[in-house]
Amino acid sequence: MLRGGRLFWPLVATNRPKRTLVLEELGGELAFKRNDTWELKYIEANILNTHVRFRGDITNASLIREWRLPAPSPDATTPSDRWHTLLSEAEKVRFTGRPELNVIFSGDATDWKTFDTKLKFTATAVDSPWASGTNVTLAIELLPPPRTNEPTRIDIKASAQNTFTRWATATNLDLKLVFEPPHTRSHPTNFLLLIDLHGAATPWGNAGHVFTEVRSHPSGTNETLKETRADVTIENFVGQDSTANRARITATLAHPFDNFFPSTAQTAWTFNDLETPAATSQWIRVNTTLALPEQSQIRLAATNLAWFERIANLPFQANVSVSNTAISQLLLPSVDLQAHWEFPELRLESGGQMETDSASAQFSLNTDTREVTFHVRGSMDHRRAASLISTNASEWIEDLSFVSPPTNFLQGRFVLPSVTNSTIAWRHDVLPTLSLAGEFDSPAGAFRGVSFSSIRIPITLTNSLWQTPGISLAQSNGAIRIAGSGDQSTSRFHFEVASDFDLLTLRSAMPTNAASFFDWFVWPAPPRINAALSGYWTNFATVGSSGSVAFTNTTFREQFVNSATARFIYTNQLLSILDPFVRRKGEWGTADGIALDLAHQRLYLTNAIGKMAPRVITRAIGPRIDAVVAPYVFEGSPDAKTHGVFALKPGDNGHDVRFEVDGGPFHWDRFHFEKAKAVLLWKGDTLTITNTSGRWHGAAVNGSAFFDFDRTTPDNLFAFQARLEDGDLRKILKDLQPDRKGKVEGRVDGELNITRAYTTDWKSWQGQGFAHMTNGLLWDIPLFGVFSPILNAVLPGAGLGNSRARDAGMTFVISNSVIHTKDLEIRATAMRMNYKGTVDFDQKVEGRMEAELLRDFPAIGFLISKVLWPVTKLFEYEITGTLNDPKTAERYFISKALLAPLHPLKTLKELFNPEEKDSPPSPPRTEETPANPPAPKSL
Repeated sequence: MLRGGRLFWPLVATNRPKRTLVLEELGGELAFKRNDTWELKYIEANILNTHVRFRGDITNASLIREWRLPAPSPDATTPSDRWHTLLSEAEKVRFTGRPELNVIFSGDATDWKTFDTKLKFTATAVDSPWASGTNVTLAIELLPPPRTNEPTRIDIKASAQNTFTRWATATNLDLKLVFEPPHTRSHPTNFLLLIDLHGAATPWGNAGHVFTEVRSHPSGTNETLKETRADVTIENFVGQDSTANRARITATLAHPFDNFFPSTAQTAWTFNDLETPAATSQWIRVNTTLALPEQSQIRLAATNLAWFERIANLPFQANVSVSNTAISQLLLPSVDLQAHWEFPELRLESGGQMETDSASAQFSLNTDTREVTFHVRGSMDHRRAASLISTNASEWIEDLSFVSPPTNFLQGRFVLPSVTNSTIAWRHDVLPTLSLAGEFDSPAGAFRGVSFSSIRIPITLTNSLWQTPGISLAQSNGAIRIAGSGDQSTSRFHFEVASDFDLLTLRSAMPTNAASFFDWFVWPAPPRINAALSGYWTNFATVGSSGSVAFTNTTFREQFVNSATARFIYTNQLLSILDPFVRRKGEWGTADGIALDLAHQRLYLTNAIGKMAPRVITRAIGPRIDAVVAPYVFEGSPDAKTHGVFALKPGDNGHDVRFEVDGGPFHWDRFHFEKAKAVLLWKGDTLTITNTSGRWHGAAVNGSAFFDFDRTTPDNLFAFQARLEDGDLRKILKDLQPDRKGKVEGRVDGELNITRAYTTDWKSWQGQGFAHMTNGLLWDIPLFGVFSPILNAVLPGAGLGNSRARDAGMTFVISNSVIHTKDLEIRATAMRMNYKGTVDFDQKVEGRMEAELLRDFPAIGFLISKVLWPVTKLFEYEITGTLNDPKTAERYFISKALLAPLHPLKTLKELFNPEEKDSPPSPPRTEETPANPPAPKSL
């Protein structure tokens, strides 16, 4: 029996300071019993602030002295060194309260395998550099084998709360380890490890529950190997950027009994309800098979080697299965991926199913040559792939639809650069080695309302040169075919295009501001287009094109064309149309060239000639151009020629155009010409009409005009000059006054020169002119007809008021739209009439008319007029009113008395107011039944 003892144990180690192990309050009681049995009732002490207590019994105890410890290996440390190290490490552990260690044992000293030993350690809290925790419990039990040929077993159980290590923490820890101590090997024959963690947390994520089970036992198929299997189940995992409802990792290792290498490893990774920023999946399973060499041959940590050199002696196979996975908006019901690595080749194969879609891919990498080959084939709904590309492209794809998913095929190869631990520059290092061939093929579909019956896109890439033998986009009544190439290194491309595609169907796909262009066209059959397109895709300003186009039975801006052909060239935003030829019924047109400057919105015509109504051309150009030419109408198709530039942009007045027309019939406002020829010069805001000639009711007409359409003012200035030779007065007045009734005859010459006028001001006209008539009959003109009854009454039966004018003439000046004349003179055989006065553009008349009787009678007319001078003064009147309703008033009151004897049968009132006669009014006159008296007889 021992009580209150104290033990000092000096520890001397090589090259280390001296240490002493101290046991405090040492005590105990040992009983020696019969049959060589020792009973240790207890032995206890305090060591390193821990209460330690042993008790037990041993039979055949005297044989203990024959126990021998195993001989140390030549390089093993001495016991003192080991105890020195153990004491140094144990002093780093700190306890809260007073921990306790209790050991109970029993056994037969003849065979230590018969010992049954139980160890239990408890502590309120433990803190150390490696781990810490509260309510710590450790129980170890050594169990003797139940039968002689079976091994000994050791059970270890541990539990703790609020555990902490440098790798992880947990709110609760439960551990169980069961193993058979090795006797002849360094590794146990069988062992079982169970670790149960609640509230686990690591730098990589947290989990509500983690359960780990590790088993090791001899292989059932190869007696020279052991099989070690680990199962890890994680529930409610939350990582830095991912979550999983449940994850299970299983690894099985087939290895030698005394080492884990070399070995064959098989793993299975299963994830349920996995969510990451890139994808979510209901279920993922990864199976791998890996061959591990001797530990000395594993080079994973050799950073001086490329990755493929590090794993050169680690062949493996992997299978990945995915169920109900969503990548962005792409849903994958099932996907399978297989990987195979055996130096020097890595192979990847994948396949997937998405409702009616499917896809497969194969990749192969030869690490010696760094060559990658690939082969992809599939059928996928384009909308499911939309989320995998850029946002802008995704919007375009959403507007695309197919009757069934398109099919895709792609195969090729490329070579990876020889680099280690550096970023691969794809464009510089890889792209030049890429070669591929593929095809996109789709059945009927539509894009933004534009339907098509099929689309096929074959492509190849070799030496950075993209090529397509023939892209085809077909409709029911036409197709577009494109063949060409593009150089990846220079960004230059060239394509040949052949099309009889209905371009009008593209209207719904265009922006609103461009869609109206398609409303200009109507055609029963699409145009035929052949074109070459080239340029640099990095700079669309360099894109150019050339080709030909042909239309038939086409309507453009309501102008029907039987056929139209042209060649075109497009470059630097300039569209040049060469040798255009347009044919209409009875009309045709051509030009040396037409150019459309898109940058400045200007249209250029070079020697456009033809036999075509001008408004067919101007309506086709646009409403602003047509408005200028609209007043000038050819009823037939004149010979025309046009040359110059048209400004198409609103606010641009850079027009500079020359029109030449020759044809007829032609009319302008109320003027109807049998034939007209003119040159129109439109420059800026001005229009000049020159070299005008024609025939107007049998008369020769020529003249010129000028218009100024200054946009800075509402007033448009104009001027014109016109000359007439030998015109038919009756037809001319019919143009000017189409509602006029009555008979007017005569041949006229004249000239009108308007030097200045404004279109918005009817009273702004300034100018001058003259007129001359021969053999005229003017009495049905109200201004002259008002005197017809008066003159007929002078010599009844002579018909002075209806006599034909042998000659008439006048000059005039126009001032503020008022016509002034001082010399209007009408000459007939029996009289001469003179007029002085004004007429304004409202037809208001103010003047004086005088009649000289027999003034132009042959030989004696002058003498007679002098004799009858007093009578002449009787026929001098003031005229007011309007041209169609003139009013007369005699200038001299005495004339009524002097005139009475000349008309004994009429009263003065009847004479000067014929409208107030008692007799009923005469019927209205017409040209077919003139009411005028017979022409006067010659004297």
